[in-house]
Amino acid sequence: MNSNHWVIKWGKTKNDKQCWYCKECQHFFIWKKKKAHHKKWFLDWLGGMSAKQVAEKVSKSTKTIQREINFFLKIPPKPKIIPNKKAHLLIDGTYFKRENCLIIYHDRDLKHHQLWSYVKGEKKYQIESDLRELKRAGVDLFSATTDGNAAVRSALLKVYPKAIHQRCLVHIQRFAEIHLTKNPKTKAGRELKEIVSCLNFLNSHLAKRTFLGRLERWKGNYLNFLKEKTYSEDRSFWWYTHRNLRRVIFHIESALPDMFRYLIHKEIPKDTNGLEGRFKDLKHKFADHGGLKKEKRTSYFSWYLTLKNQK
Repeated sequence: MNSNHWVIKWGKTKNDKQCWYCKECQHFFIWKKKKAHHKKWFLDWLGGMSAKQVAEKVSKSTKTIQREINFFLKIPPKPKIIPNKKAHLLIDGTYFKRENCLIIYHDRDLKHHQLWSYVKGEKKYQIESDLRELKRAGVDLFSATTDGNAAVRSALLKVYPKAIHQRCLVHIQRFAEIHLTKNPKTKAGRELKEIVSCLNFLNSHLAKRTFLGRLERWKGNYLNFLKEKTYSEDRSFWWYTHRNLRRVIFHIESALPDMFRYLIHKEIPKDTNGLEGRFKDLKHKFADHGGLKKEKRTSYFSWYLTLKNQK
């Protein structure tokens, strides 16, 4: 109805609401106020409060608060990619309920989450698709710091073949600590743990050479120890006795080519700690809303990361 139409009052409805009549359109109608949505209530819920707690805070019914929450979850914001001609990305993923993985592409210099995906896992096709989207939006990748996931490495080589790949030192150190345990039972385990414990503090080429020297001496001292085998009772099959030690040393050796890129290019981040802290905070808040359906979870993460970008 055009605002210039001739409108007059025309009695009231059974519910005692004012009825209006447009002489030009010849229609009866009731003026309806546009419903205002309270984003503040949604943000309180997003920050970790339950719908009941928000309702008590604003003196509304839980049903009203839940309705507002559902309204905003239906309109999730999309990632805003900011062009960057020399980007240093942190790429990492974390799992929720062992079902789906949230992958974040964080620009360390801009302090901005450029993109994110909530998917089944860290699959090459998904990461490759995300990287291509970043490239189309004007993100020229200089370096990427990752946990060494094979799918991520492969996707990076396909989309950004000239980008420098830096292995996250914290992930390597954590892998070693998990497999060596808090108190290694063997002398070899204790010595290797001591060597790896300084990994994230190496800040010069001299420190790097010292680390590599200690690692080589350890390998020389325990080469035969690592080859020890344990046999089954009938000796029909065997396994390496010190499997965890072997896992750690092989893990470090496979990472060596990409472990010390940051010593050559000082601006390259050597770990993904910025994302680790974000994941921890997100999981803490999300734990209160663990019953969300998958489509709502995707929206929840989009709202959370968008608000973090705005801050």
